[in-house]
Amino acid sequence: MWVCGSGLYWGTGSGWFRAVWCLSSQKMKLLLLFLAVLDGSQRAPAVQVEVYEGARSVLLPCRVSFVLEDTTVMWDRYDLSPTTVHQWYEGRDELDNQNQRFSGRTAMASGEAEPGDLSLSLRNPQASDSGNYSCVISKRKEQLRLRNIQLKVKVSKVEVKVEQGSQSVQLPCESPPPLPKGTRVEWTRSDPKPMIVHVFPNSSDRRQQQDEQFCSRTEMKADLLRSGDLGVTLRFPTERDSGEYVCSVYREGDVLRQKVELRLVKEKFPAWATVLMVLLGLGLVAGGGSALYLWQNFTKVPKVEVSAGADSVLLPFRTSSNLSPDFTVAWTRFGLRPMVVHLYQNQKDWPDKQNHVYANRTKMTEEPVQTGDLSLTLKQPQPHDSGFYTCTINNGRAQQKTHVRLQVRVPHVVAVEGDESVVLSCRTKVQPPHDALVEWTRSEPWPMIVHTHQIDSSLPDKLDWFYRNRTTVKLENKVLSLTLKDPTLFDAGTYICTVSRAGRVLMTRNILLNVKDPTLSQDDESNPADISSATPLIAMEAV
Repeated sequence: MWVCGSGLYWGTGSGWFRAVWCLSSQKMKLLLLFLAVLDGSQRAPAVQVEVYEGARSVLLPCRVSFVLEDTTVMWDRYDLSPTTVHQWYEGRDELDNQNQRFSGRTAMASGEAEPGDLSLSLRNPQASDSGNYSCVISKRKEQLRLRNIQLKVKVSKVEVKVEQGSQSVQLPCESPPPLPKGTRVEWTRSDPKPMIVHVFPNSSDRRQQQDEQFCSRTEMKADLLRSGDLGVTLRFPTERDSGEYVCSVYREGDVLRQKVELRLVKEKFPAWATVLMVLLGLGLVAGGGSALYLWQNFTKVPKVEVSAGADSVLLPFRTSSNLSPDFTVAWTRFGLRPMVVHLYQNQKDWPDKQNHVYANRTKMTEEPVQTGDLSLTLKQPQPHDSGFYTCTINNGRAQQKTHVRLQVRVPHVVAVEGDESVVLSCRTKVQPPHDALVEWTRSEPWPMIVHTHQIDSSLPDKLDWFYRNRTTVKLENKVLSLTLKDPTLFDAGTYICTVSRAGRVLMTRNILLNVKDPTLSQDDESNPADISSATPLIAMEAV
């Protein structure tokens, strides 16, 4: 710096600047040129800075050759109120007038090592931080705008694909661990309407905020604060779960957001099914004779049909052979492991030899030696009783066999995924007792209580989590109706309606619910000829 007459000069590699110094002027206007001489780069147009949302921080650059004493540095955004993003004076922050959206997230890079570095570090940049930022220096009432920064915060989006029919899907979200104790995590959706998917901590008040569509279907890891894994598990995803999810992390005044796009894809041909088809193909090639035998003996056999819930069904077999007193009759069911359905030997039944599935459910005619009638009565036939049955007679050295195919029909109800509800109903001949208990259950893929209903009183909530807040039961004109909201592909299967009183079962009936995929054409789906579009009404015997 040189003093020349009445002028004060600063010299740099960028050029010379001269200010007229009037010693009689108390305002000292030369301070307008005070503060610093900018590098050549500072004369460039506005700089663009891009960063992805979720990054630890982003740097907004601003440098000068030097800074005079008693100088204020301010970063601002004129589209906000207040406009101040960060303010610095004489080596310390002055944040009294700072806009609260930047509270705790800004820091100046200036220090003793680089006194001319006025860059601003912004932690945890968010999409709402996008905008035009200005680096301004001032002394008293004079200001000089050094640089304009155009910041663009891009939103990172993760795409997750899951096959239809999957048990669950993981929506990822991470934050650098460990997280402070007061951290709050919200998973939300905005389409087709604003919905809360999951909230952590999952207190009772916050559980009430969760949308019904996701009730009891979401879960986060217990150690998420330690691990930083903030992903949410969504059970039994369906087509209506497809869309954009937002993971919002609130920690010590900062907000971190990450978007996840969930897409359901049609299920591919399962690998296990491919292996099975190969094995079956090899089996047919290697054992063509056995396959032909099975075809002749198990597809062209007498067929007995009965409706599920009937009192009993008769599997007929009568022989004209003379039976010896010590003959043996064995009714078995065909399968990978044949089951003994009923055994008659030495003129008496042997219930301890039969499979437990058929315990107390089978009976043969009396005096089979005299009549030759070896038919078997099966009580309370259920859908799982359908299959091929074989009656084998060992009469001395002679052996005789016959086969019967049993088909237990189940009434069908057809729904389409996306329907508001579907109704499963059964009609009774008489009004159930006032203290009767009505229970709707499922046995697959695991035992589940769909709904419980006491006719004249309320019951504690014992429902399986998957059906909570989705079912209602009504008794009207001797018709027991179960309404199931928002049916999904997972809801397809057999439902069992049981009416009991004081622990004694008065009635049990089965209804098969078929839920169609709306994305498939009718040609792609099987349409049983006996399925009626109307809800089945099943008669119940007098109770």
